[in-house]
Order: sequence, then C-alpha cells, then structure tokens
Amino acid sequence: MQISGVWNDTTVILTADHALRTAALGGNGDRRVPFLIRTAGHSNRLAVDRPFNTRILKDLMAGLFDGHIANQSDIRELLEKAPDEK
Repeated sequence: MQISGVWNDTTVILTADHALRTAALGGNGDRRVPFLIRTAGHSNRLAVDRPFNTRILKDLMAGLFDGHIANQSDIRELLEKAPDEK
C-alpha cells in the first residue's frame, strides 16, 4: 500500500476469530481478541480500555462505508457505547 501510494488514504482493521489460546501454555485463558484499527490519515494511537463485543465490527464497517464514521472520535464513540462481551 505504501508503494502504490494509498497507505495514508486507507483504513485497516485487524482482528481474529478467536481469543489467544494461552491456557495450554500455562496462561490464564484470556478471552480477548486483537482488535486493531489504523485509520486513514491518522498516525496517533486510539485506545479503548473497556471490553466490547467484536460483533460491533458490522456497525463499524457500515459507518466507515456510508460516511457516518469519519474519524477516530467517531470510532471511539461507537466502541465506548457498544455492549460489553457478556
């Protein structure tokens, strides 16, 4: 994307379909999944420190495509009002 010149205009979302399976390795069986978003035109970090269900991805993608989510503040608002994982 950097070589083709679209990196700064691209939003990238990285997640997984399951939690880190550390119990077999002596861990605590952490149920969190990675959920990383790099928003177009932003290099600063956005952190949301509360649990949320990754099913919110449907609303996030729809908002990005239709323009209702245009920046990191919009993403934060969506994630902070999302129901938690329970």
